[in-house]
Amino acid sequence: MVNNIIFNDVWDIDIAFEMTLLAIASFSIVYASISYMGNRLREALVGGLISTILPIGALIILYSHLLKPEIAHLIFLSFQTRSWMLYGASGVSLLILLSLLFSISIKLGVNKSITKILGLLAAAIGVFVSIYPGLLLSYERGIPFWNGSALPISSLLMGLVGGSSVYMILRPFDRRISTVNGISLLALVIIYILHIYSMWKYPLGSYTIGLMLRDPIFITGMALALIGGFLGLTPITSKNKNKYISLIIAILGLASIFILRYTLLIYGAWEYPLI
Repeated sequence: MVNNIIFNDVWDIDIAFEMTLLAIASFSIVYASISYMGNRLREALVGGLISTILPIGALIILYSHLLKPEIAHLIFLSFQTRSWMLYGASGVSLLILLSLLFSISIKLGVNKSITKILGLLAAAIGVFVSIYPGLLLSYERGIPFWNGSALPISSLLMGLVGGSSVYMILRPFDRRISTVNGISLLALVIIYILHIYSMWKYPLGSYTIGLMLRDPIFITGMALALIGGFLGLTPITSKNKNKYISLIIAILGLASIFILRYTLLIYGAWEYPLI
């Protein structure tokens, strides 16, 4: 019966991509809500649409990877309250709905108070969606490398980087956004170092960390985060008035959160037979 429901696959690059989509969408709607309150309607609409479309893609990847499509709805109907998968899927679904309503309200020029409330509700759900992958991993039983309190914090920071990177492209000369992006990237590096240090005392954890620290993919992800973080905190973007510098920083940020998420996944899980 279990074989009809769950694919016995290690979470790989597709799930890393799915989690990165959620990270981008989660804080894009936060920035969209702030943009709307600042009367930046075009940027608010773009953020709302991003937070509608990307989570749809993330849900498609999630369902196709973990569940057979014809019974994917059971994740809701079974109502397993002790499963973070239920809360995550519900949160992502709410994010899609609220972001869509927020975008429609902007486009149709609905009453500002209603649109503002929709934006704030969507932003609150977006913050939860950003933290959710970290909660899912940290509560996963039997995988020591994932059982750390740093993972939800790292997920929140990845959401901040994802949303900030998108809005650095939309508003390349906004010093505040580049500063948030830079601080978030450097904080992400620190959190990863703390997580590695906390896992070193466990036999399985130290073995995994030894492999990961020698992996050029992981080293590349950390290096990109450091470079993007330092560039985001320098006054170079506002002084030179060159939008391509902001674009480069945004790309560095997005690439780093994808790579770091990927290495976290592949070094946390392994193949095992279903019993």
